[in-house]
Amino acid sequence: MLQIGDVFERGTSTDPESLLAEALREANQCIFERANNEDELAGMGTTAVALVLDGQGEAVVAHVGDSRAYRMRGGQFEQLTADHSVVGELVRRGQLSAEEARHHPQSNEILRALGTREDVDIEITRVDVQPGDRFLMCSD
Repeated sequence: MLQIGDVFERGTSTDPESLLAEALREANQCIFERANNEDELAGMGTTAVALVLDGQGEAVVAHVGDSRAYRMRGGQFEQLTADHSVVGELVRRGQLSAEEARHHPQSNEILRALGTREDVDIEITRVDVQPGDRFLMCSD
């Protein structure tokens, strides 16, 4: 079974963005192949979020779907990722408020997932890190 750490141990790159993207692409390929080769797993997919501290005052966040990353700084949580979902897209376009999104009938419909297609669009973001910052990764 593939683990994200396996990609980092192989060390095909020293760039955390490249390593995270490679790890999630490999995970996507594994899930996609199993879903296509085993009838009972047809349509299987999952969301993902991962974070790597680069040791130089930044972190790299990679995500697919509606798994989220948050940073706590000065007692305040800040969402670092934007959901790849129908409702998330409507909020970004200003067509729904955050409160309306919580109760929307399409709130569980995601637009991206690992394993549902041969290729996956991974969102990668760099964020600054300050002493005392805490990070929270959330997935269902």
